[in-house]
Amino acid sequence: MFLIGTVLVIQIAAGQAPPRDARPVPATGSGVIRGSVVDAPSGAPIAGARVTIRAQPGTLVGFISEQGFSAETDTATDGRFEFTSLPAGEFIVIARPGEFRATHLPKVFGHDAPGPLLGGASVTLEPNEVSPDLRIALERSLAIEGVVTNEFGEPMTNVRVTARSEPEIPGAAEARTDDRGRFRLFGLPPADYTICSSPYGGWTMQRPAADVAGPVARYDKTCVPQLVTLTEAHTPIVQLQLQPVRAFSLSGTVVSSTGRDVSNAHISIVRLEPEGSGGTVPAETRNGQFAAHALVPGEYIIRASLNDLSGGTRHVLESAWTSVRLDGADVMGLTIATLPAATITGRIALHPRATAPLPPRLTVHLAPPMDQMRHVISAPPSGAVAGDGSFTVHGIFGPQVIAMPELRSGWFVASVRHGDEDITGRVREFRPGDDRPVTVVLSNRGAKLRARAVGVDGKPRIDALVMVIPTDPTRWNVMPASDITAQDKEGFLNFESIAPGDYYVAAVPLSSLVRMTRAGGTLEPIARAGQKITFVEDQSLTLDVPVMSLGGRQ
Repeated sequence: MFLIGTVLVIQIAAGQAPPRDARPVPATGSGVIRGSVVDAPSGAPIAGARVTIRAQPGTLVGFISEQGFSAETDTATDGRFEFTSLPAGEFIVIARPGEFRATHLPKVFGHDAPGPLLGGASVTLEPNEVSPDLRIALERSLAIEGVVTNEFGEPMTNVRVTARSEPEIPGAAEARTDDRGRFRLFGLPPADYTICSSPYGGWTMQRPAADVAGPVARYDKTCVPQLVTLTEAHTPIVQLQLQPVRAFSLSGTVVSSTGRDVSNAHISIVRLEPEGSGGTVPAETRNGQFAAHALVPGEYIIRASLNDLSGGTRHVLESAWTSVRLDGADVMGLTIATLPAATITGRIALHPRATAPLPPRLTVHLAPPMDQMRHVISAPPSGAVAGDGSFTVHGIFGPQVIAMPELRSGWFVASVRHGDEDITGRVREFRPGDDRPVTVVLSNRGAKLRARAVGVDGKPRIDALVMVIPTDPTRWNVMPASDITAQDKEGFLNFESIAPGDYYVAAVPLSSLVRMTRAGGTLEPIARAGQKITFVEDQSLTLDVPVMSLGGRQ
């Protein structure tokens, strides 16, 4: 299980992506994209490789809803492929080894590094143009093998083993051990990996019998102490030995701050991992009381909600959560007091200097502040904007930031006011009964930035994100990530809607950014290393941005 805070890193993107239409309708044309897929080491054709083309948003001529356009085909025995009847526009071309195959790594045409998420448009077609033959050379995928044993050196069966790449290239794999305790993690690119194992099946076991003497022991997650370097030269063999640790119990009671009946309270307990993953803990719940046993040391999130199930759908009436760390002793007798949900109503307004009417199909989203993203285990609340510009958002609990990540390109949130108070980019804990309206002002008179991440050699880094961060620390509450898949052929990202003001501009490896978010980090180290720029209305700027790591520049 990966917590939703990780997803927000990519989704809350300062309004860069246009909304999707339900039924995209492509234009017709007579353009052709053709080529071949080959094995990089030998040059031999790869039969049955899967080739996908995807339209770069906003580039197709006569396309009603280009955001959803894609097509795919398999290569013939000679490794060749062809797409016909294509409209003019820009296309991303991706090749993979084929269905149920892991012999090679996927690659975007026009980029040296493997990976289907890297890079922007590969091919630009004019009306009725036939592209030159594309040659996509796929690198062979690599593997890591090993064995998992218990404290006695005996093989452990059905244990989950994971590999996560460090520090730059997004890569991961998962496997389970066989009857000999062996595993094989495959389909990996060259990189340094963290290899970890954890027992299969939840995070708890049944309550220990009353006559069991002494503390209960449990196998915990175990990782290889050093990074495992994976190269084309050999397949690493690693060994992990799981050691039992003392297990703990956790119990408590749910109460309602308004006196509601808690007998049917829904209670969930999730264990958080440092890298952002976790698992739901089976818990005993009855009449508002909960208990979980045999828990390994670590941080746990306990969330309680009182639900209205009438009408066939679940409506959360009250909710609350708390964080608990188990380390050295049981935690018993917790009290979780639920609070009623808040509701906000408001209106979308057009900035006086805007030069176009408000875009259609708007949605107002609420997101938790960055330091709480890793604690979120359900989708944040949102509300659709009606034709008259009004909106209502129900089911709001805890501190939130108002955002509109699905704005069309060129638009941005100029300001957000709660009553007479400016809360633009700021955290607000909305309270039940606070009927002050929320006003969200939109504008299309922002600055434009064309920026690309570059390494120390000055070459584009397609595995990194360019970030535009306000200099005001009170607005460092939502991750201002950009879309790594929207890079053009030169590696540039286009920011079409930056609100005028002072910002830090920095570039960060995607994998480092994800790890920071999962760990509950802040934007301070990124801002500190960024370049300070003042953006003004209708300004256009082009920048090369050096990539930095969260521990310093690279």
